Amino acid sequence: MKTIPATKVKNSFGECLAQVTLGRDPLIVERHGRPIAVLVSYPVWQEVTGEQPVYRSAWVEMALELSEKIRRRGRPQTPAVELIRQIRDENG
Repeated sequence: MKTIPATKVKNSFGECLAQVTLGRDPLIVERHGRPIAVLVSYPVWQEVTGEQPVYRSAWVEMALELSEKIRRRGRPQTPAVELIRQIRDENG
């Protein structure tokens, strides 16, 4: 992992964000030569913590709700990809 002084993060935060987002390699932020924080991309954070995405579009929510209703009724379940296609077709 690459280390970077806190002052450089402060002065070039956008560049640091691009580096962790595009390269997926974390940056260890140091102050006075000691690590104080780690800058990672959100997808890496999700992998580390097991956190689920906090955002979903409305059509994804509708597809998941419809899929759950069908599953509870005991009917054969349509794959989510097909449900999404149907919703897109209906909404034009």
